[in-house]
This record gives sequence, structure tokens and C-alpha cells, in this order.
Amino acid sequence: MLPRHLASAALIALLGGCTNDASTAAKTPTPTPAPAAKAPAPASPLADPVTAPPPEATALDLDAWVVRPFDQETRDAVREALRGIWVIEGTWLRGGVERHALALDLRDDAIVVYDGHETYRARLEVVAPCKIGIAEALPDGGEVTNYHAIAFDGARLFAGRGGLVRGARMAACDYETYLVDGPRCTKHVVGPMPVPCRLDGEGDARALVVDDPERGQVTFAVQGGLLRHPFHVDGTSPPTGDGAPLPTFEAARARVDAINEAAR
Repeated sequence: MLPRHLASAALIALLGGCTNDASTAAKTPTPTPAPAAKAPAPASPLADPVTAPPPEATALDLDAWVVRPFDQETRDAVREALRGIWVIEGTWLRGGVERHALALDLRDDAIVVYDGHETYRARLEVVAPCKIGIAEALPDGGEVTNYHAIAFDGARLFAGRGGLVRGARMAACDYETYLVDGPRCTKHVVGPMPVPCRLDGEGDARALVVDDPERGQVTFAVQGGLLRHPFHVDGTSPPTGDGAPLPTFEAARARVDAINEAAR
């Protein structure tokens, strides 16, 4: 038999080792489970820089081009859209020499022009979405500006009588600028002047006909989203190119040389 004081110590130790579970739960806080780790979000596929569409913010507001063609904001947008290398065809005189095409490097504010005979620097002036001016400096410090009516939609550029179509609204240029809003047509010189106009034909044969009281009948062919003229003012054949920008200025120069050679 254990001595009395040892038996008491053994009993206390035994009772301490058999503490009731409910009592322990009340005294010991339940640990908070760790939050489940979130699965990583799938990576967004990178847009192909060649084929991905441009961001919506940079999309051209072509409706504004025909509704507010003379606003500075519109002309600035046209200037930005023209930044590239283009070839325009037609017939022009410069220095007494006939030119049939121009290569235009419009990537910088100081543009570069090649006319088949020489290369020179000039300044681009945007009058309206369907008319631009190429201002060339003169030796005496002045400048001379040659104006070109164009058909331009941000992706294709043609010189000669032309313009832009947006539904029932149109902006058309040759020597003058005409705006069409449904049945209402106005000619813009110093200010707007109403002029009669109509759409003739159907499908691919549609044409905008303006009855200008000072100039007579002026006709623009409706070709998709562009207004074109089947012949230049001087009666020569229409442009042969697709109006798309060229990859290099060297390629543009070669195309101008080929056009001039064919015109001889």
C-alpha cells in the first residue's frame, strides 16, 4: 500500500489527465480555418498586334466628317488618319512640267513629296475631309498651295473629284465643296448656299448630281462609302491603284515612276 501522501498525488494526477472534452472546448478558442487560396485568374490572351482591331477610342468618327467637315477637330482627325505613305494620281503642272502622280509621305508635319522629277518638302493643309492642300515654300519666303479634291475614308485615298458617303449624308469636293443631308444640299464657298441635288440611278450606277447654278451639273459616282468621278477633270483615265497606303516611300516613288512612264 502506498503511503498516504503518495496516493493523494497519484489521484490528483489521474484526474488532471481525464479532463472532460466539453470543458476544454469552452476554455480553448476554436482556431479559424485559413481562407481557401483563390485559383489564379486565367491569363488574358495577348492581342495579335497585326490582326487585332484598333481600340474603340481611336476609331474614326466618319459621321462627324460629313456633319461637321470644317470643324478644327474634324480636320485634325483627317490629318491624323492621313499619316502614312500614299500615291495619288491625276494631272498637275509644276514648274511647267506635267505630273501624273505624286508620292506623299505624310507621316510627319513637314511632308515629303515626289512628283516623278524631284523630291521636295511641303506643308499639308486639310481644308475638309474631301480636300487637302500641299503648300510649297518659295525662294522669296512665301509659299504656293496646290489644292486637291480627294476621296478618303481613313483606309483609301484617291485624288480627283470625290468625297465621303455616310448613309444619307455626304461631303463632296471638286473645285467647290458640297454637303448633302438627305434632300438638302448646300455649296460652301464663304458660307453655305442651298443648291439643287439628287441621287440618280440604282446599285453600282448610283450618282450624286449637283445642279450648281454657277457651274452647271456636277456628278459624283457613289462607290460604296466613297464618292468618285469616273474621269479626271482633264478627261484622262481614272486611277489604277487601290488607294491603299504603301509600306515605304521607295515603293511609292517606284509606283509614281511607273505611272509617269505609262502616261508618256
